[in-house]
Parts: sequence; structure tokens; C-alpha cells
Amino acid sequence: MMKVAVMVLAAVLLLLVTGASPVNGVPQVYRSGVMLVLGGVVGVLCLYAAFRLSGRGWWRLPSVVLLLFVCCGGAAGVWAGCDGLAGLPFDSFWSWVTALWFAVFVLVAATCGGVAVFVLSRMMSRKLCLAVAHLALVAMGVGAYVDYFNEVKALLYLPVGQYVMKTGETPRVMTTNKVLNDEGKEFALGFHLGVSDFEEKYYDPVDYSLYRVGEKGNSLLQKKKVEDGMVRFDGLKAIPVSDFIQLGNMPQSVYVVDHERVAVQEQSPVKMFTAMCVVQDGKERKEFTMKVNEPLGYGDWIFYLLNRRDEKGILCVQFLARRSYGDVWMMYGIGGLLVSLTMWCWWPKRKKSQSEQTEVAV
Repeated sequence: MMKVAVMVLAAVLLLLVTGASPVNGVPQVYRSGVMLVLGGVVGVLCLYAAFRLSGRGWWRLPSVVLLLFVCCGGAAGVWAGCDGLAGLPFDSFWSWVTALWFAVFVLVAATCGGVAVFVLSRMMSRKLCLAVAHLALVAMGVGAYVDYFNEVKALLYLPVGQYVMKTGETPRVMTTNKVLNDEGKEFALGFHLGVSDFEEKYYDPVDYSLYRVGEKGNSLLQKKKVEDGMVRFDGLKAIPVSDFIQLGNMPQSVYVVDHERVAVQEQSPVKMFTAMCVVQDGKERKEFTMKVNEPLGYGDWIFYLLNRRDEKGILCVQFLARRSYGDVWMMYGIGGLLVSLTMWCWWPKRKKSQSEQTEVAV
């Protein structure tokens, strides 16, 4: 139970320290000058401690780190391949060729992983596990510094749907291949991104309200809930929900009862935003579905769906585009720390030789 408790505590502390760094970048609290200096000092101390813990076997430390990199990279490749295969329609010859190639890749990755595990079992020790854990902390620190000095964040607004760019052309999705940050600096995406469609899902309306319209404002008369697709106000005939329409720029749908009374469908909060994105990468065209809190990663960029807004009658979708090369270091550091601490908890203790026991007794 002690080993399990140590592993759980390490995982909790790791999540508290890193937060959402691999996805959203280094939290703002860690971006001050004092924290950067402290992070550098801690990184140097961890590097020194790693070589101290490895002792005379310090030469094995780079080999162990390299093997862990290979294992983590292979696991990441298998994960990405499975994610890609999930979207294949398997309706063409090339889709089956891709699946076969991935099966070969998995077989090779599993073989290399088995060899790496065997070599690690011969090289590793409990002290070496702790040394690797210290190096993993250094990798996380490097990722944080790279993220701080090299991160790019920019807001991006894209119109929804297809438009005619020139007279005589067929309608097409408007795309962009660059973003501008807050300072006005331009960054190339390396591909074209557009939005072909957008969907909003709302929670069921809470109430339908009946108002009396007057010169001094509207006064609420009744509130009712929908029943079987009908709204039944006292003293009025049942009103089908389909009869409620939007007038002008009003956000709510209304039904005009007479010149004094109007029924309003109260707008409910948004349940889900969904954007159908189009990526044109050279001659290759891909389509993705993006939702709130489900970012889209393509190339070196990650896109987050934020909001929608109307620009002169044109529906536009707001994205946050982010690029940082520190994510790779951060992910390797997190993976290495979890693996090394797990191995340290469960690695069998080396039995002392007879000579060592004699020295202790003396």
C-alpha cells in the first residue's frame, strides 16, 4: 500500500505542478522573473543530483534516457495511428494499405519496445530510476522555458460557409494561411484553414413568457413551459412552438398575439458550439469537427474554439491559435517522471553480497 500511496501522491503533485501546460501553455503564475530564476536553479540542482545518484554508472544514464525516449515516442506513434485509423472509411484500396502499414508499424514498435524493456531491465537500478526522475524534471523545465520564449498565441476570426470571391467563380470556403498576434506580427500556418459550417445547440427553453406591450415598457403577464410542442397561456388558445419566429435582429423567437400582447420564447444558454473545419494542405483537403474544450491540432498549431459573433450580417467563428515547441519537452518530462517513479516504487531491491554484509557487520 505504501508504494501505491507514493505513486498516487507523485501523480497528484505532478498534475498540480504542470496544470494544463502541455495544452494551454505555462500558467501565468510561473511566468514572472523570480519564478524563471528559481526554475533555472532547480533545473541545475536536479541535473547535478541525477549524476550524483547514478554514481559510477553515470555513463548508463544517457542510454536509459534514450531508451525511454524511444519507448515514449513509439507509444505516441501508436496512439496517433489508432486515432487516425478511427477516421478511415475503409472504402478504398489505399485505406486498407494504410491500415496494413500501420499494423507493420505496431509490430515493429512492439518489438523495439520489448528489446528496450529487456535492456532497461539489465541496466536499471533504484538509484538510476531516481536519477531519470530528476532528468525528467529538467526536461519539464526546458519545456517551460521554450514555451515562455517561443510561444505564439493569436486570435483568429473565420467566416462560416461558402462565398463567391469573384464574379463567375463557384462558391468556396474562405480560408486563411496566417495569423496575427496582439503585437501585429504575422505568422504563417503552413496550410489553409476555413470553416464550412457551424452549429449551435441550446438547452431546452426554460420558459415562454407573455408580455403586454406598452409605451412605458413591457409588463410580464404569464410564464408557461412547453407541453407536447404547444404553449398554453391562460385565456388563449394553444400556440404551437413552430409558430414562434425571429423578427429582425431579436435574439428570441416571438409570437404576436394581438396589438397589445406578445409571447416570447426565452433564450436558453448555449449547450454546445460545433465548427466543421476545412484544412487545405497543398493538394490534400481534410475536414475536422471541432467542439468547445476539444481543440484541433494540425501541424505545429493547436486551435481552440472560443465563440461566435456576427460581423455585418456574416457569421464568424472565433478561434485561439497557439504554437509552442515546448510541449514536446513537457510531455516527455511528464511521461519520464511517471515511468521512472513507477519503476522506482516497484523495482526489486538489490540483495547485498556476502562481502558487503561482512563489512556492515564489522
